[in-house]
Order: sequence, then structure tokens, then C-alpha cells
Amino acid sequence: MKKAAILVLVLLLGLTGCSTVTNVGKVNDLITEGDQAYENKDYEGAIKAYTAALELDAKKDTAYNNRGLAYMELEQYDQAQADFIQAIALNDKMDVYYYNLGLIQYTQGEYEDALKNYNKAIELKEDAMYYSSRAKLYDDQESYSEAIADYDRSIELNSSNAVVYNNRGVTYYSMGDYDKAAADYTKAIGLDGSDPITFWNRAQVYQQMQEHAKALEDYTKYLEMVPDSAEAYSRRGGVQLNLEKYAEAVADYTKAIELKNDDAQSYINRAFAYNKLEEYQKAADDYTSALGLQENEVIYCNRGNCYVKLERYDEAMADYNKSIELNAEYADAYYNRGELNQILKEYPAAMSDYNKAAELEQQQRETEDSEPAAS
Repeated sequence: MKKAAILVLVLLLGLTGCSTVTNVGKVNDLITEGDQAYENKDYEGAIKAYTAALELDAKKDTAYNNRGLAYMELEQYDQAQADFIQAIALNDKMDVYYYNLGLIQYTQGEYEDALKNYNKAIELKEDAMYYSSRAKLYDDQESYSEAIADYDRSIELNSSNAVVYNNRGVTYYSMGDYDKAAADYTKAIGLDGSDPITFWNRAQVYQQMQEHAKALEDYTKYLEMVPDSAEAYSRRGGVQLNLEKYAEAVADYTKAIELKNDDAQSYINRAFAYNKLEEYQKAADDYTSALGLQENEVIYCNRGNCYVKLERYDEAMADYNKSIELNAEYADAYYNRGELNQILKEYPAAMSDYNKAAELEQQQRETEDSEPAAS
């Protein structure tokens, strides 16, 4: 999962500009009223005040910009874009207007236009936020080298923004440069340890680096901040499995299931942990729960293995047969059914299953050998 922080809108607080009308004070008061409403998240009230100001002075570019931001907060994107365009038409030297227009275009997936406006904003003013926003756009387009260059410049201009380090870490992660990603996440946490996203991101990169103990610490920290995240419990459960802490893994998957009981993978993973703890009935029960959500040959085969451990051979045979019915080329099901037939002293059937499993495995090896190697 790729997690980056959101971009930032720019409101021109207290910037009223010049006016050609006689009641300048009234216009400025209305803009101030709109700014205060915006700051209080009363976006409809802000729009009302800015509109009243524009009725008195239609050339008030700051009012168009700020009203555009209020429209954007209300997800009225067409109106917002129209206001930013009008602000630029009235004053084409304000870098922030191009930035805000680019931001709404980015939000709407208009990446080419957004890039043009980010470029214009940067041409008018080198601002750390503008570079980081353009970097995010480049990252989304998988132009990772350009993204890194912009994040680097953003950090040169402002080295104290944790979000930028986090987002550069996301790009490094996408590039497979896990050492640099981890270093950036660590720097972000050093600047602001209150953002759970950065702990989540660093946990993921530690998993890629096989640093499971460190990943465990970061998922634990994330859960202290976001205690109702089923996905985080599930991911920490996976780390516990890698560390062979099977009882702890069961506890994490149990919590994940309590929070979200329709995720088949959590039942499957908890069943794996129960198997390691030799609690085969509980494992079988979890595979049954998983099958209620997602039917496939692997789950039937795994439940069959549990039934063999419990010496419930008829049920095991039924599961292996069902697994093969779903996928006649699944070698593990034939091999495991062969073992069960051997237990049952059905030797010809066992030999047939072993031969079929060996044939399928050989076919798979030949297929893998014939595939072209990645460059």
C-alpha cells in the first residue's frame, strides 16, 4: 500500500488587494468575514461573504481565489476551477493562483494541465510546497526520477517538513530503494512523530528488508495511534508469523477478525498459526470460515490436511476431491490425497496420485524454464 500525505490549499488570508470602487472598506470587511468563515470550516458562509464582496467589486482577484478554495472544500470542483481561472485573468502574477488551479486539476485527474500550472507557479516563485506538489504528480505518473528531483529541491528550500520526507520515502519505496525509503521515513518521524502514516510506511519497508522485529515495533506504534485498524492487526500478525511468534499472531488475527469479519485472508492466516501450534480443530474451523467468504482449491486442500491430523479421513478425502474438482492441475492436492490413500492402504490409488502430482510439478518446472528471463 502506497501512502502519501495530502496536498495543501493556499488561502490568502488578510490579502485584500486593491479596489476600484468607493466602498473599499465594505469589500475588505466581507473578504475578512469570508476568511474567518473558511478558517472555521463554514464553507457555505465563506462563499456567501466572498460572493457579496464580488458583487461590490468584480475585480477582486483574492475573493475569487478564496471562494474557489471554499468551493473545492465542498467538492464543487467546476465552480472552484472557474474561480481560480478568473483570479488568474485578473492577476496573472500571483503564483498561488496557478498553484491552486493546478491542485484542483490534479484532484480531478487533469495531470497535463495541472503540471503546466505547477510549472507556472514555480516559474513565478520557488516555493517548497509547489515543488513537493509537483513531485507528487510525477510520482503518480511513475516519473520517479523527476519526483525525487522535486522532493530534493523542496527539502533544500524547507528541510523541516516531515510530510515531504515521508512522500519522498514513498517514491523511493516505489523505486525499490528500501534503504533510502527507510532513511526518509525515519527523518520524517524525527521531525513529527505524531503521524501514524509514517510508521505504517516504515513498517512496510522494514518488511521488504526482512527487518521483521523493526516492522513489529512500527506496526505496534501505528496501532497505538489507530487502534481500530483491522488491516494493521492483520499485517502485524503476518510479522508475528515471520518471527515464529504463533500465539501472538493468533491474537493479532483474532483482533483483526473482530474488527472486520469478512476478510478471508485473516482466517487463512490464523489457521496457519493454529496449525503451527498444533491446534488443528481451530485451524479447520478457520478454513471453514474462509471458505464461506472465498472458495478455492488451496483452502480446501489445507482444511483437508487439518482433517488428516484429526484422523477425520472421510472429510479429508472430500476436501482433496473438491480441491481437484476446482483445479485439476493443483499438484499439492494430488500429493496430499496420495498420502491419505497410503494411510488408508489404498496403494494403487496412492501411486496414481503421486504420479499425477509429479507429472504436474514437472510440467510447471518446464513452463518456468521456458519463460523468458526478466531484463
